[in-house]
Amino acid sequence: MRRARCSRRSRRSPPLLSTLTVVALGMGVFGVIPAAAQSSRPPAQSAPPAVPKRAEMIPESHDAHMEHVEHMDHAAMRTATPAERAELARQIDAVRRATERYRDIENAKKDGYAPFGKEAPLMGEHWYHKGVREPPEGTPLDLEHPGTLQYAVIDGKRVLVGVAFSTRLRRTDSLPEGFAGPDDHWHQHDLIKAVSAATEDRSVLRWISNRWMDGARKKGDDRMMLTMVHAWVWLDNPDGVFAMHHRVIPYLKSGLPASFADGASEEAARGLDLATDNGCARALDGELWMAHASREQSRTLREACAQSAHRLQGLLEGHPPAAILNEEAESVWRSLDEARHRTYTPHQLERIGSVTEMMM
Repeated sequence: MRRARCSRRSRRSPPLLSTLTVVALGMGVFGVIPAAAQSSRPPAQSAPPAVPKRAEMIPESHDAHMEHVEHMDHAAMRTATPAERAELARQIDAVRRATERYRDIENAKKDGYAPFGKEAPLMGEHWYHKGVREPPEGTPLDLEHPGTLQYAVIDGKRVLVGVAFSTRLRRTDSLPEGFAGPDDHWHQHDLIKAVSAATEDRSVLRWISNRWMDGARKKGDDRMMLTMVHAWVWLDNPDGVFAMHHRVIPYLKSGLPASFADGASEEAARGLDLATDNGCARALDGELWMAHASREQSRTLREACAQSAHRLQGLLEGHPPAAILNEEAESVWRSLDEARHRTYTPHQLERIGSVTEMMM
């Protein structure tokens, strides 16, 4: 799909160790929405384009910003043409052919991919290749070289489930030329907002991140919106190939057929994920660090999560039908979310929410 572009020169992917890694070291994963910040969100495929909040250090006129958002709204409302659907099928096939060898994780390691953060709920692990270039202006995505591979750990084995493409943009930049049609849903991480929240009371990390960002701005690089699109090309996603999350993953982790996710809410999938190996760690570790939670807060939430996971684990032993399992999983998730809102302060919830992605 052709969209307005940014710079004309080819750029390498950003040196994330100075910015996102500051957040990732605590959040434990790159690309995950903290659960407490989005528990009531609809599935990603149906989410409307969000209006990004203004970063104080990036000047922007109101008219230019609104024109940018209005363009995104119109793009999201239209449907793909037959020609676009045919081209999209060709593109998806090209991505599969290019990444077939990476179904063996050892080939990904040999070719330079390395894990970034930990496994995320409904996403899996992100394996990032720092040598992949961002798409230059006027050219399509390099479908043969995705910057990120996504693996889910199922039955103790890393299973390739999808890929992701990324670039950095200014707040008023339009999206790069992506997949054919209007359905490639990009999401954004506001680096300035996320890093500011993560380092609010961590002076050394704040100094490191500010030094990198100041250096980038002095070189004229103010592209602080990390923009990504997922493509779930190796595991069918009920919410669409470009959805931000994959509800099927926790069902496969639980030894259940993918059909159990049919009609289930994202809350049910997140609840079920708690009952899988390290499920509570995936749900809580990142946000506890982001919130700079006290020991008492951490203990309270970990106990609440353990109780929720135990409820579902007991139910799973009885091999319940999908409808009963999903109803209980959704209830478990809402119970944990209520515990979060009782335990965190409003400011802590705001800090956690600072890394919530914006659908485009």
